[in-house]
Amino acid sequence: MPQMSATHRPPAAEDRTNYGRLTFRRSSGFALNFSGSEEPHSSDGGLTHFGKSFASTARMASFRFAISITIVFSLVSGLANPLLAQNLKTAEFQEGATKGFDHVYSLDYEDAQSAFQNLRQRYPNHPGPPLYLALTLWQRELFRRQDLGVDRFVAPESFLQASGRQMPAEERNAFFRYIGESQASCQAILKDKPGDRDARYFLGAAHGVLAAFAVTIDHDKREAFRQGKKAYQYHLGIVMEQPDYYDAYVTLGLYEYIVANLPWYMKWIAQIAGYKGTEERGFQYLRLAVTKSQFVSVNARAMLVVLCLREKMYDEALENAQFLHRRYPRNFQLRLNVAQIFKEMNRPDQAADVYMKVIADAEARTPNYQKVPLGSFRYNVGKALMNMDRLELAQRLFTAAIQDPTTADRERALSYLCLAEVLDLRGNRQQAIVNYQQVLSVANFEDSHSTAQGYLKRPYRRVR
Repeated sequence: MPQMSATHRPPAAEDRTNYGRLTFRRSSGFALNFSGSEEPHSSDGGLTHFGKSFASTARMASFRFAISITIVFSLVSGLANPLLAQNLKTAEFQEGATKGFDHVYSLDYEDAQSAFQNLRQRYPNHPGPPLYLALTLWQRELFRRQDLGVDRFVAPESFLQASGRQMPAEERNAFFRYIGESQASCQAILKDKPGDRDARYFLGAAHGVLAAFAVTIDHDKREAFRQGKKAYQYHLGIVMEQPDYYDAYVTLGLYEYIVANLPWYMKWIAQIAGYKGTEERGFQYLRLAVTKSQFVSVNARAMLVVLCLREKMYDEALENAQFLHRRYPRNFQLRLNVAQIFKEMNRPDQAADVYMKVIADAEARTPNYQKVPLGSFRYNVGKALMNMDRLELAQRLFTAAIQDPTTADRERALSYLCLAEVLDLRGNRQQAIVNYQQVLSVANFEDSHSTAQGYLKRPYRRVR
């Protein structure tokens, strides 16, 4: 495995591998400073879990999200890559791995676990199945926390804040046990066959999973950076030896993009230290992964959704988001990503249409849509619709959130407040007053009592 320079020297000619117009540079690791904050309720704020504003942290978040995003979408690059031993290069293994990940992408985590356990029993020395099982446990925990939305990765500062949520101990222990099993299989292969690219690739993917877990579950940025750097080193070394190993291009594309987006006061230090990257190459590598990789085109598309959205390349973001939703229609989160892109494109009618269809499917308990937490989700979507001036739809959702017995106290109180604001905007002052008074009759969340008292004195008007 190629090692990063300990002297932070600029890349020399021998550190570069050219493949057509593509150039790869070997350079040393760098440390980043992270910060972040949560946004409270605001009358003019965006969608809480499923639709926060993307614009406010555009450039600074480029390096704040480096750890989480670099790994979150590249860590699964290890799935069913060119297999490691002759008896594993079978159509049956690839079919089983693909079936398992189809379940993961469709939010069917129990079915995914069953598929990967079956694969693990049939191929006990392969590093893939235990890695896939660990990844499934991590993905399921993110889903449980409602942390899989594209907005969480466009502006993921909240991943870096400690929370009181704990992963069940049994699942946490199983996660690390599966990672250890995968790494041990890789090391056994490398002992017999030093330099095996596929074993190194899986080893890098395992470090990627550990890094993603560290930042999204443990909120440990130091550990995430340590593990993420190892993942990058392994994948860079493989591509330097074999430039057409396209499944590794997701990691390299993200590296190029992140370095290119360092803030000015860090960029000159990075350049002196030998770090160079361009957005153009970053997108080029990711598009190569979409079109030429064997097994990571889905991950590359997901990454392009995030980065294109950040760069306001809305057409490409929408194209990839719609592709992913068509491929995995049971995954309501992919459908919500389409709505959010429409929202950013200032196409409120299309965004509202998608949001309302998701709610309709959730109410009808369409397979997997019954997993939408309707009580709080109606409030969140109502906020998005309110910001898009779709007041009638917003009023309908706030009313439904209030009436739904499963709605949490916070969302119920804030739905009363938002409903009152919508009624003020629609000219129904008397009903607005009734709902402001309802706000005062329930628990106080995010200064809702003070806000309601102010609007009892004067009608709510949106500040533009």
